[in-house]
Amino acid sequence: MKRLIQNILALSFWALILNPNHASAQAQKAEKTYSDTTVVEFFPNGMPYVISTYNIEGKLDGPKMEFRQTGSITYLENYKNGVLEGQTLKISNRGKVTEKSNYVNGQLEGEYMKYYGTGTKQESSYFKNGLRDGKTIWYFTNANMSTAMNYSAGQLAGEAKTYYQEGAIKTVFNYEENLREGLFREFYESGKIKEEGEYQKDLKTGKWITYDEEGNVIKTKKYKKGELR
Repeated sequence: MKRLIQNILALSFWALILNPNHASAQAQKAEKTYSDTTVVEFFPNGMPYVISTYNIEGKLDGPKMEFRQTGSITYLENYKNGVLEGQTLKISNRGKVTEKSNYVNGQLEGEYMKYYGTGTKQESSYFKNGLRDGKTIWYFTNANMSTAMNYSAGQLAGEAKTYYQEGAIKTVFNYEENLREGLFREFYESGKIKEEGEYQKDLKTGKWITYDEEGNVIKTKKYKKGELR
């Protein structure tokens, strides 16, 4: 990554020296059609704003890079014949990758990663044909999991879990076609059961029981289609 950024800045520098007329009073995106060329746009301070590569048909083809006025890179995208193709990166002003994704024919495909500013994971997920598919995990800033969900073709499906910040399981439940369905269980951080009940089409149903940390029943409620009976 460091070497890539150095090469990008070097390219931007020579583009400025060789093409001073590209430096405008304000940073703008190109309005005219380009063909089989690399276009460099600039901020008023002379720093590169966007570097784009076009094919002979005038469509984006190859890397496209966007910068901050300070000169640091903020986005790196790859195009093929006008659509996103390959890896895309979002980069913080400290040079850390904050988002990493992959595109196939303009749609998200495969692993998607999101990071906190410190560099630790914030989200890990998978996409297929532009939709979440498989397990998605969100993380606390201490790198422990906060939530784990399963997706099928963009819809929540299967087991879901949430966690306490130090790693203990907080809740366990299930989804069917984006709706909570079946047994729901909530736990104390000690691991002992706190509450349990059933969902039917995302609505509480039947008997819901709440326990204290000693396992004693402290509350019982009955629901029908999400309403207390």
